[in-house]
Amino acid sequence: MWVGDRGTWQFMVNTSIDSSKVSSGSDIDHTKYASDFSHENETAKPQLYSIAFPDKSNAAGAKMSLTPSMHGAITRFQFDNNAKNKNVVFDSSRADGNLEFDATNNSFSAITKDGNNGMHQMYVYGTFDKPYQVSKVENSKQGIVSFKDNDVSMKVATSFVSAKQAQKNYELELANQNFNSLQQQTTSEWEKIMNKVQVKGATHNQLVTLYSNMYRLYMYPNFYGENQGTNARPDWVHSDPYSGSMEKPVAKSGKMYFNNGFWDTYRTAWPAYSILSPDKETDYLNGLVQHYRNQGWVPRWIAPGGTNSMVGTSSDIIFADAMMKNIPFAHKDAYESAIKNASVQSENLTNGGRKALNQSNFLGYVPSESDNFGLSWFMEGYINDWGLYQMSKKQHKLAEAKYYKNRALTYAKMFDGNGQQAADKWFKGKKQDGSWTTDPQNFDPTSWSRDYTETDAYNMAVSVPQDGNGLANLYGGPAGLTQKIDQIVNTPGDFTTEGGVIHEMREQREVKLGQYGHSNQPAHDILYMYAFSSQPWKTQKYTRDILKRLYVGSDFGQGYVGNEDNGEQSAWYILSALGIYPQNLASNQFVLGSPLFKEAKVQLPHGRSLTVKAPNNSDKNVYVNSVYLNGRRIDKTYLDYKQIMRGGVLRFNMSSRPSTRRGTQQWQKPASLTQGRKAPQVKTDAFDKGQVVGSDQDYKKLVDNDSNTVTTVKNNSTLDVKLDRARRIDMLTLSNSTKDTKFKNVKIYGSRDGKHWRPVDQVRNVKFTYDKSTKPYLIRKTFVPYQHYRLKFEGGSGQLGEVELLGNMD
Repeated sequence: MWVGDRGTWQFMVNTSIDSSKVSSGSDIDHTKYASDFSHENETAKPQLYSIAFPDKSNAAGAKMSLTPSMHGAITRFQFDNNAKNKNVVFDSSRADGNLEFDATNNSFSAITKDGNNGMHQMYVYGTFDKPYQVSKVENSKQGIVSFKDNDVSMKVATSFVSAKQAQKNYELELANQNFNSLQQQTTSEWEKIMNKVQVKGATHNQLVTLYSNMYRLYMYPNFYGENQGTNARPDWVHSDPYSGSMEKPVAKSGKMYFNNGFWDTYRTAWPAYSILSPDKETDYLNGLVQHYRNQGWVPRWIAPGGTNSMVGTSSDIIFADAMMKNIPFAHKDAYESAIKNASVQSENLTNGGRKALNQSNFLGYVPSESDNFGLSWFMEGYINDWGLYQMSKKQHKLAEAKYYKNRALTYAKMFDGNGQQAADKWFKGKKQDGSWTTDPQNFDPTSWSRDYTETDAYNMAVSVPQDGNGLANLYGGPAGLTQKIDQIVNTPGDFTTEGGVIHEMREQREVKLGQYGHSNQPAHDILYMYAFSSQPWKTQKYTRDILKRLYVGSDFGQGYVGNEDNGEQSAWYILSALGIYPQNLASNQFVLGSPLFKEAKVQLPHGRSLTVKAPNNSDKNVYVNSVYLNGRRIDKTYLDYKQIMRGGVLRFNMSSRPSTRRGTQQWQKPASLTQGRKAPQVKTDAFDKGQVVGSDQDYKKLVDNDSNTVTTVKNNSTLDVKLDRARRIDMLTLSNSTKDTKFKNVKIYGSRDGKHWRPVDQVRNVKFTYDKSTKPYLIRKTFVPYQHYRLKFEGGSGQLGEVELLGNMD
């Protein structure tokens, strides 16, 4: 509710107000109808919510029960026999609105104007099954109806499109239903979801936890479509959050989904959908792409339009993961939206795009002068660039694939490896001039200030799922990575901050696992990064500890340890309890962990199933000695998505002692961008190793690592650079200012002495789709290194902001 992302319209059973005494101008608000209640009188299930209220005088009370449909609900009000007042109160006090009763049809209609982030007014239409005796409206938006009968049902439908559509939703979903039939229908729909995972050998509390997590996972993303057709032949539309106004919503064709913060959900929730319901994920993904179709971007948090919250354009990696799994959805539009996020400066970050692309595309990071949370922005950027690399390969976009692969490796530039031990090495933010944001002597890894979004340096120390082997090499090898993760889980969970204390800080401390902050999303991959270490069995040790301690829900004050945004922490539990975890999205690999149950059966499409067996599992036997899939021994530390989706039996042989050799060989470890024992190799800009010479001096702005400094490039003009020594290049990037910038050719020449020039390569038909965008081009013919390079722009002109010649400069 703190986001203010949806309309609210309140109603409540009431026995304390004498409706005959409600006079014109009086308020019917929550101070008048508030009632004590007890959780002992409450039932809360996916298909049913009911609550019994005593009368304030304790003389008589009432009970209300609600069962939902997609766009509405049926509510049953049951009054005590001796209740003098039998009311239902309507209240839109949180916002503007209106309310009207129609006694002829025993119906009512309402509008509430409570919304944010593109949420427009909500229309309400409803009926009672018994005639009301009194109906009054006060202040145009609050009302009361009174009944003679003790048992009254109310059907209510909502719409964000129109009042007419609210009635349409009523006819499609409620008109032919009663309370019991709708409850049965909703129960059946939820049981289909719950039955996707069936377990044996679980305690009652474990079952409650598992299925509560399933419920939470499938509460999101929320459906934002409405049917203008029939149930047999639907015609879906939605209220467009990017056009219209609160009072005048605009309906556009197609389904949309919302209520998803991708920084929160990409690691766990979306991979869970890909296994548990890939057919439903198709619908979800197309509902995300609809945001791009409506306004040209997919925001990083949709509620229902863009919300300026969190960091990273993580819809990119969500789309990449689904595309690599061959899940059918609008691949072309999804790819275009991801490319736009990564390459085009956004004028409105709330509605989409990445932070400070005018500099980060060329520096390789978001400088602290542009954003205090720069490190979190670019660490997420590297993960999404890995997704773009995978998507580009699949789309046969070779230049983009090579370019985004390099960007995915650029995390290495943010690694301060000057410490003697792995424990002294950290990922840190940088300033525009390349210096660290904090001096080494003042660096505090427990600080939640500056570079890190809702976390600290400990929880960002291994946030490189796309290149676990390269990360290990930076820490000195697999043993160094073990030392680093051990440091995270063993360092006391204290924190410091230059600002206020947020709940995530306290929650991290209360996890009682060192600096590991399971309550917040950056921590979720940490323990699975042991797969790249010298002691991969520690994943099993610590994940089972978390499953045992941090999801207990049978007593008051227990439950989720903290954030549970849009089902992501629930998905972590479900996947980890099955013994599989998507450590690196878009790799199609799931790291093997330690299953929680002796047997769990996962329903898969096409009548298939995957049964996870661990017959000797127990609280002590948390370590995995061996794994078999359909009788075949699995010596690698992961399974491919295709192997999982073919189904069969996945058997874990468990032990009370770790298997210290299993998974330690390089061939057993999951995929990484970097192979071997070397540090990641990052291509950088040759212009950073030299100076512009002989050209129009204004052209120096083309190589200043800021595409907002624009130069008009004329036909047949040249840009010359002299490097510190001869170097090879293999890629050109051009960043435009306006999309009408065009060149027939951009030719590249090389020279050893700056006088005699040889053709190196050329790119043809240079043009741009967007203003302020960056495009890569392959240079295929640089067989020898040159100290001098020349770019010649032919057959056009326009405004450019930056030019790069990329190669291995170290």
